[in-house]
Amino acid sequence: MSRSRPGFLALACIFSLWAGPLARAQEEDRAKTPPGHEGSLSNDCFLPSSAQALRDLQAGDRLLDRAREANRGKHAAEARRLLGNAFEHWHDATSNATRGSSVFTETSAVAVRRVTEGLGHALKRRLSGLDPDERLSWVQRFAPSARSALNRALDRGGSEEELLELQWRHLGTPGAARAAVIACDRALEAGQQVAARAHIARGVWHGAFSDERAVEKALKDRAAFLSSGNKPGDEREARAGWDRARSIEFADSILLVPRRTRPKTRGPGIGVRPGLCFAGEDRLIVQTPDQIHLIRVGKDGDLERERLFEPEKLLHGFAPWLDERLVRPVPPGWPLSPVTDGRALVFVQGRTLGDGDRNGLLCVNLPDTETVTRHNMDAGPALTSLSWAIVGDLHIDRRGVVSEIARLAALPRLEFQPGPVILGQRVFALGRATEGDVRAWLFAFRLGDGTLLWKRLLAKGADVHPDGGRGRAAARGLYGGASQEILAVTSGQEARLFCGTNLGAGALVDALDGAPLWTLKNRRRDARARGWNGSPPLLGWRGSILWPPSDSDRLYSLIDGPLITDGRASTRDVAALFRAPVRPLGEAVALLGGDVEECLVLGRARSSRTVSSRRPGLDRIDGLYLAPEETFAGEGLLGEARILFSTNRGLYLFDRERELYLLDYQRIPHFGGGPAGGDVYARDRTVLILGPDVLWAFRIAP
Repeated sequence: MSRSRPGFLALACIFSLWAGPLARAQEEDRAKTPPGHEGSLSNDCFLPSSAQALRDLQAGDRLLDRAREANRGKHAAEARRLLGNAFEHWHDATSNATRGSSVFTETSAVAVRRVTEGLGHALKRRLSGLDPDERLSWVQRFAPSARSALNRALDRGGSEEELLELQWRHLGTPGAARAAVIACDRALEAGQQVAARAHIARGVWHGAFSDERAVEKALKDRAAFLSSGNKPGDEREARAGWDRARSIEFADSILLVPRRTRPKTRGPGIGVRPGLCFAGEDRLIVQTPDQIHLIRVGKDGDLERERLFEPEKLLHGFAPWLDERLVRPVPPGWPLSPVTDGRALVFVQGRTLGDGDRNGLLCVNLPDTETVTRHNMDAGPALTSLSWAIVGDLHIDRRGVVSEIARLAALPRLEFQPGPVILGQRVFALGRATEGDVRAWLFAFRLGDGTLLWKRLLAKGADVHPDGGRGRAAARGLYGGASQEILAVTSGQEARLFCGTNLGAGALVDALDGAPLWTLKNRRRDARARGWNGSPPLLGWRGSILWPPSDSDRLYSLIDGPLITDGRASTRDVAALFRAPVRPLGEAVALLGGDVEECLVLGRARSSRTVSSRRPGLDRIDGLYLAPEETFAGEGLLGEARILFSTNRGLYLFDRERELYLLDYQRIPHFGGGPAGGDVYARDRTVLILGPDVLWAFRIAP
């Protein structure tokens, strides 16, 4: 199971009282500002794009306009010729490019081009805008070549890669629809439900466009079969206890390995922070800089450590390490963030400090509960075994056999970023390769053996910090920031990944093959100004992505799908990406969550720290002000009815349905020698606070 935090989050602050004057100033200067109206972007981030594909698309657009004009003038033969030429240009755009290609949506006349669209979606958008006769002409033109390509692929066995490539090069044809059916059935046979759903979504589009009713119905039947096996409400049930809590009480605490060095400053997004994930109803896993703890949680909140191991000992001859002194004490820090499906644990270990010292992405087999109870906690590696690891460009299998990954060999100083995601039988992880500038990559690995399935370049740029990334400290990794954790977005049958790079861009990518939907440049803050604390992007409650980049002083509410609305071609304006106006940071510390109508934040109100609700056009609602010496200690937790967060003194429970009414407060017992408080997690009737060296448990009082 992955993180079970409904609004899995960090804390943030009140939007400034001068938002009204700022909005009026933006309105007056609207013609001078880019869409989104957040002012100057101050962003020189590079977005990958295909200039040739864009020229092919635009040439096809012009020919289509001429064909329609000729058709209106009753010049049928000329209209057919122009339409055929238009389709050939569109077809060339995908035939001569890869599935990972993108094109800019804005014309070169725009001063700042900030949005790229996945090439496949750019063509789908154009095809969706065709009238019925034009659609029929497209299908008749390319159906024969698609049928021949499908037959050739099946003669060779028809791998998933071949079937995906066929659909890419023959969009909207019966052959593409049948290729999707075959790929779906094979995914179902292999138990890969996430991949099967993605194939269904693509096949339904191909079938509907090409009027292949039988294929479309067959895929919808498969979708209904998959839906019948779902267990809706699991996440809601997991938070049913704490999200209706009226009071809390301390239950237990457990000491993690004492820290050798303690940070001078603490708070959301500061330094190296332990991470936690749930591995069932009564089991959780904590990752500290050099250890993994398997902990059982009792019904009354009591904690029992089942297992403790050091990941470095599982690697044969490799020892990725993490010196906390090399992580700059400013956001986004380095948040450890393990993830599990209950059987395998995936996490990032260490940091990359140079060509010879690289960090690793590890997958570890977890022992079942019965096995653990029959053995001593420190019985050795027999209980926890390495499944695979990726260290730089090297793959290490469960037997310790090392092999080179050719597709990673060209990435200098590759550093995997914390916050991997497991979807079905795949692991997704962000990585950074540094050679002069920083390049953000997204990788997909097979969960079972660590095979690299694909990689996608998302953006190229630099971190925001005062010296611009230069100097000996930067070379040692001291200033190396982290990307944001990946946000998994499920929309209908398709699974997507939103990736915040903290290099000036965020991208929405298809989880099946890494095909981009869109990439957006964000406004970047001044190097010496405050930004968001580095909390991950969140899912809003109404189909929006809430994105607080740590390299920005703005909050973005973005769509969770492509630039297509109701099957018709939509505007290519950048504004189509925004679900709500871009909000300024103000005095914010970190984001709790929200939607297009409301944002819940923690931060300052004048000189006091507080929790606040901010709604456009309405007065701000502030909760209880904290004491002068009381500070936020980590990320908070937001539910439909409750808010939980911790300070360096205690745990707070607020009712968000009654204008942030304080329901309860419990002081955190000082234990372990380190500062109190940390990130807040919850599961059913147990609330957990993960500090730098202690895990505290609270239970929902009856």
